[in-house]
Amino acid sequence: MASSFQIVRKVLQIVSFYLLPVGLLATSLSGYVAWDFYSQLGQTSWIIITVIIFLTPAAEITDWRLFKSIRLLRRELGVAAFWLFLFHAGGLMYTGKLFNFASYLKVENGLFWGAVAGIGMILLGLTSNNISVRLLKKNWKRLQRIAIPVYFLISIHKFIASDEGLIPVLVIFVVYVVLRGAGHYMAKLRQKNLDDIV
Repeated sequence: MASSFQIVRKVLQIVSFYLLPVGLLATSLSGYVAWDFYSQLGQTSWIIITVIIFLTPAAEITDWRLFKSIRLLRRELGVAAFWLFLFHAGGLMYTGKLFNFASYLKVENGLFWGAVAGIGMILLGLTSNNISVRLLKKNWKRLQRIAIPVYFLISIHKFIASDEGLIPVLVIFVVYVVLRGAGHYMAKLRQKNLDDIV
């Protein structure tokens, strides 16, 4: 009999792999959505990726089962974030007529950072499946590590595009580094305590 976690995971897989892209496509083709809708998709994608990125230090610091369980859903959450990003990018390009290639070459422009982050998101999205895991083997985990720099590229895009500057990105970066360091220390401390008991 399937556990409650397995049921939750299966439902999340169905939603993120199938229902979400179909729903977003149907909504986009309806013609009733505009710039704000696609902008919100990007915001939601960023929130999901933030949760994914901070799950590891949260689990290491607290050693809570909840965080460890959610970590097992990272692929499903990542796929959902990918679809939201894809429709965010495509929808804004279409509704905002953002087809001028030169606009994406200005470093001070949020579009530049969004485009660079988009390349990473596409790589992560295309390899978030069992076939890629089998084909890439050990290299799959190495590729998935680009999620961290991609997250910060997305954050730069988000805060430049919203005219908030880079200070929020620097704050997030410092918090992330501190939490990762604390998480690494706590994990090693727990392991040492276990070794001492044995």
